Amino acid sequence: MNLYLGHRADTQEEILLPIEEVGNLLIAGHSGSGKSIYLHTMLKKTLSHYGPESLKLVIYDDKRVEFPRYKDDPHLLQPIGMKAEDFQNQVAYLQGFIENKEKPPVLFIVDEFADMAYQNPRIREEVERLMEGGPANGVYLILATQVESSYSEKMLSLAGAKMSFTQFEEDGLRFVGDRNTETLEQGTAIVARKDKEPIRVKIEY
Repeated sequence: MNLYLGHRADTQEEILLPIEEVGNLLIAGHSGSGKSIYLHTMLKKTLSHYGPESLKLVIYDDKRVEFPRYKDDPHLLQPIGMKAEDFQNQVAYLQGFIENKEKPPVLFIVDEFADMAYQNPRIREEVERLMEGGPANGVYLILATQVESSYSEKMLSLAGAKMSFTQFEEDGLRFVGDRNTETLEQGTAIVARKDKEPIRVKIEY
C-alpha cells in the first residue's frame, strides 16, 4: 500500500511511501509547520484509492478539532479518540486486533503524541510493542508530535521513515540527519528512510 508523502521539492515528482516496507512513520515539527495538513492530505489521497474493504483506520486526535470530519467515515474501526483513556483503549484494541489474520491493513494515526507521552510516560512502552509487532500483522503507526524528544530511542529505531517539518536545527539533525529543518517553509518537510538519503518534499493539497 502506497501512501502520499509529498512532491519532491526539486523535481515536483510525487513521492509515495510503501507503508508495508517502512512499517511505521514518525512525524515531528513545530506548531503550524504543516503536520496536520500533511495528515489530511495523505488521508484524502489514500482513502480515494483504497475502499473500506481494503483499508481501516484508527485515529487519535488530542486537539479534538483536526479530525471530526472523519467521524462517520466507513474506514473507521472505532470512534475517533480524544482522551487519554481513549488512546489506551485504542492501543489495547490494536494489540488484540493483530491476532486476527483475516483483516485488511490498519493505519493508526495519532496527532500530538507528545501530549500523550508526557501525561503517561509508560504509554511509550505500549506503543513500542505495537510498533514492533504491528507491521508484520498489517497494523501501521503514523505518529505526529511537536517535540521529537517525545519519541523514545526504541520508537525511533522502529520507524522505517521519519518526516521533519520545521523544528530546531539540533532536533532535525537527530531526527532525520539534516540540520536544515529550522529554515523549512510551512508545508515543506525533510523525509528520511533507512538506508536512503533524506529528501525534501512539499505537500500539495
